[in-house]
Amino acid sequence: MVAGCRIPSTKPRDTKSSLTLAREVVPPTGNKYAVLVGINYFDDPGSRLGGCINDAKNQQKVLIEEFGFSTKNIKLVTDAAENKGTSLYPTSKNIKAAISWLVSVCTAGDLIFFAYSGHGAHVPDEEGIEEDGQDEILCPVDLGRYLHEWQANGIRDDFLFEKFHDELPAGVKCVCSYDCCHSGTISDLPTQRGLTPAPAPTARSGEMVGRSMAEPEEVQAAIYRMQLKAQQRGARPRGDLQSILAPGARSPPSKDIWAFSGCRDDQTSADATLDGQRQGAMTWALLSSLKENQYKFQYDPLLERMRNKLQGRFTQVPQCSTTRDELFEHVYMAKGESGQTGGGNAIVLPASPPASLAPGQSVQVCDLTDNEPDIFTLGLAWEITAGKKIDLDAGLIMLDARLQPLDLVYFKQLSSKVAGCAKHSGDNRSGAGSGDDETITVDLNTISKKMPSCQYLGFVINSYSGEELNDVKAAHAHLFDTDRPKIDLCEVDISSETKLDCTALLMCCLFRSGSKWYMRSIVEGAGGKTVRDNVDELQAYCKRHLTTVKQTAAKEVKLHATVPPGARPGDNVKMMVPAGYCVNVTVPPGARPGATIEFVSPPGFAA
Repeated sequence: MVAGCRIPSTKPRDTKSSLTLAREVVPPTGNKYAVLVGINYFDDPGSRLGGCINDAKNQQKVLIEEFGFSTKNIKLVTDAAENKGTSLYPTSKNIKAAISWLVSVCTAGDLIFFAYSGHGAHVPDEEGIEEDGQDEILCPVDLGRYLHEWQANGIRDDFLFEKFHDELPAGVKCVCSYDCCHSGTISDLPTQRGLTPAPAPTARSGEMVGRSMAEPEEVQAAIYRMQLKAQQRGARPRGDLQSILAPGARSPPSKDIWAFSGCRDDQTSADATLDGQRQGAMTWALLSSLKENQYKFQYDPLLERMRNKLQGRFTQVPQCSTTRDELFEHVYMAKGESGQTGGGNAIVLPASPPASLAPGQSVQVCDLTDNEPDIFTLGLAWEITAGKKIDLDAGLIMLDARLQPLDLVYFKQLSSKVAGCAKHSGDNRSGAGSGDDETITVDLNTISKKMPSCQYLGFVINSYSGEELNDVKAAHAHLFDTDRPKIDLCEVDISSETKLDCTALLMCCLFRSGSKWYMRSIVEGAGGKTVRDNVDELQAYCKRHLTTVKQTAAKEVKLHATVPPGARPGDNVKMMVPAGYCVNVTVPPGARPGATIEFVSPPGFAA
């Protein structure tokens, strides 16, 4: 569901409660500094833009009002008339000086933010390490017209990496935003999201101008020569930091750095009129997404929300890069985080009952060591629509640590194969009745004891009768702790979700790390009429978002299973072991159907 936009189901339930499920972690201490660059190119009619200064000012407003920045610690570098002749006018020298100030003034525990809105372009790669023979640059007001001027005055990606990575003090968090063309890998950070083909736009908001500075012919010719040389010698792929690390040179990335980019390297970023104001499409998508979620968003779902906002309106696909994959699970600008870095999933613990937990957020739901019952229920309700009986179905997918299917619970199999782990209430084919029409209940204690290999429990909603989910009247799903039925951990008003013009919904996932279970809100549309159709989509989601928890190496375990009917020695067959784990086993010589055989557990088996 869209955060802050909950429409109550017509089958009412009391969702009010003062119970706090988990405390919010303490925000990091330290100072906060920012440099915000916005260039409209007023003195260059052929390159003029309209929204870059607005971007910088909008960023400044949010930093002060939502993220606790002080005005005195923010440098606003723009080509507004009042800045001419000062250090805040965006010449190459002044921008570089502002960036140098930003990384020199901070110390461990601080947070710094850099945002650039203006033109982006290319210059020849003089170091000969880029696969495409060119460096991405930011374009100051004094970029010039000739090759030597572009080479001297362009703010290269190499300079940005040197400052925001090499010179960044240990323990400082750094967030960057580049709303310009050709910016996908401008940060040169090794771990990236969203490098996918651009969707075709179906509409645009207002007159759109690309934020791309056309390279002069002399610059284009030099780039072409470098591209030919790069092809001949073989250069590093974009973002492959390890390949340029000489022995004894700078170490692999270990710092906490995030960089948003307006588009891929081969795309342009839009300068357009949105919400009645001229501004950058990427900056608008970033700030409006944050606002919808009370300015607390993990980087992965934030990027997804930004891309969804622009899809169909602009061709650009926003990107996000970091120094380590697990940093995508952290919260934007560390709002509400403990400030600790590295290691596993960063779980966001809301300070109040998470009835409107946003897609991509996670919360700890139980600890198996506390000897409390840990039973959770998915409830699904809907109503007869336009006189027609609609058949929606609730489903459960159970996966192991390697994301292999263990079991399914849905209308064709109402109970898990391992008794007591999961149970379906029964198939409702019309939506008639009050309260929840279908439920699935899972017992995490029983699962942990009888199915220790089970790592992920994915909850799915399907339209078996084929209607698009958001066309169904009063369709509503929620996951709740059975001992606290008035508090929803995840809630989706399906009928009001505009993106659910599809027949399936990946709603949420319970996942385990040690003795603790967590719940992650997903809320993504999918296809298919039964839960069987969505196994691969849940696997893909978990692989992208939930496999950063490092699994300890499992010891070899001796297992026993019964040879199935018809199996002969040498056959490779699937056998279910007592823990509920399905494994491939080669029938040994002399073994007959019905015989019990012993074998060693396969790699990754969790006993």
